[in-house]
Amino acid sequence: LDPRPGIPDKTGTLQGGLVHPLDFDSADLNLTDLPVADMDPLVHQVLHVTRGALAGAGVDRSRTGLLLANLSLPSSGAVRAAAQPFLEHLGVDVPWLAGACSWDRWQSGFPAHLAAHALGLGGGSCALDAACASGLYAVRLACDRLAAGEIDGAIAAAVNRADSSYLFVGFSQLHALSPNGVPRPLDRRADGLVVGEGAGAVLIKRLEDAIAAGDRILAVIRGGGLGNDGRKGNMLAPDADGQLRTLRDAYRRAGVSPTDLGYVECHATGTTLGDGVEIA
Repeated sequence: LDPRPGIPDKTGTLQGGLVHPLDFDSADLNLTDLPVADMDPLVHQVLHVTRGALAGAGVDRSRTGLLLANLSLPSSGAVRAAAQPFLEHLGVDVPWLAGACSWDRWQSGFPAHLAAHALGLGGGSCALDAACASGLYAVRLACDRLAAGEIDGAIAAAVNRADSSYLFVGFSQLHALSPNGVPRPLDRRADGLVVGEGAGAVLIKRLEDAIAAGDRILAVIRGGGLGNDGRKGNMLAPDADGQLRTLRDAYRRAGVSPTDLGYVECHATGTTLGDGVEIA
């Protein structure tokens, strides 16, 4: 620990939103040929939420695809898998390497393909990384595939279960971690974000198909926009003009005016720079 931001290999806090290991049962997933129990907890979270998204859903799985937002950061299992051969070569005995699983070497796209195999999905699967927007990209791309008639159902899922030491130290290096471990988004007292992890998944269908099937409809997506800020400032600094272009594109596609909105959810990182741009 070191309260000063940016100190190499140090973090300013150990406070985070971390998930207890799942008591995961894969008996109904037809994965008896793979050591699922030994795989990284990230894999367990993906299997858990994607299975839940399909529970009770009336959908042809052969026409259902999976788009998984998965940040391309090393998971704890990937760290073990990478470290094991080097430390064994050096003759170093490290207890936490005992749980290393060879399948954890393939961290980025593997959980998506494994989930599609386990659930019998025939509509294609992939993993994508668009940083903090990854989950929204998965939703948008799922909608595009549905609109094109390529599939009749899409699971849009997202997971963040990177190695916690990597996240804590990394965000501390970026001067983005709250040293107090308290997130205060859109607040004058905000001094940084708090590391968290977790997973979620939703099943998306064309509206007319969901109505015809008698599905319980939780939300209707009317339109969306994707964009980058262009060459403004440094690569990690957000820009209000770029965000405005994306929002206006979303309003246009959805056929609504900003004055029609009753609720807006922001990125709200709890950092001075990010929150200031969003408010502007």
